[in-house]
Amino acid sequence: MNSNEREYPPQCLLAALDPEQLVREVVGPIQMAVEDFPRPDREPTSHPDFLETAGAFIRHLYWRAKHAPVKLSDREAKAEAVHLLEEHYQGVIGFGYVGALLDATRPEGPGLDAVLAELGEIIATKELLKLTTSTLVRLVNPTDWATKRRLVGEFLELLGPTLPRPLTEQPPDSLVSAYVDLLATYLEVERFVLASSQARATSRGVFPALRPTETRVLFHPP
Repeated sequence: MNSNEREYPPQCLLAALDPEQLVREVVGPIQMAVEDFPRPDREPTSHPDFLETAGAFIRHLYWRAKHAPVKLSDREAKAEAVHLLEEHYQGVIGFGYVGALLDATRPEGPGLDAVLAELGEIIATKELLKLTTSTLVRLVNPTDWATKRRLVGEFLELLGPTLPRPLTEQPPDSLVSAYVDLLATYLEVERFVLASSQARATSRGVFPALRPTETRVLFHPP
């Protein structure tokens, strides 16, 4: 390998997306907004009650915690809450929006706080992936196959035993088109480790938005 072939950006990319920096810049504000959100006086017991709270929660987070604040109407916020929960929520009683509704309103469910924490996690993950993608666009030429192949090798090595078996059995060349997903998986693992370490140091619980999102959600094989 000549010197030119070694000029690739994984270290630069990792420095730009340092997990500790991500916690401060992306997850931290979302965590604060989740904690600051004024809960209703009583747990929701019906669909209208739950949707009203979920919509207010989305309005609160989108205005207080996103890098580019968004002011949503009541109708827009409720629609966004339904969409996010339907697409991403994985709860105790069920999945999707109905699962979230049941988790928040049924006595056997984990309650409203758990559902809102999960919704905060969903938003944090989306913001993380948005930042990841924008940084990749800035640092990596999308037509540069050789650089992306070296990135894949770097992230396969970094992920090591956390990489799901189906991916370890695929040749690295076949994963080049999914290098963004490999990076996202790496960042999820790293910020979970960081959050766990911080929680142990402070004797506080880990904000659910720092839990690692399942790789099957982040990775889409070519």
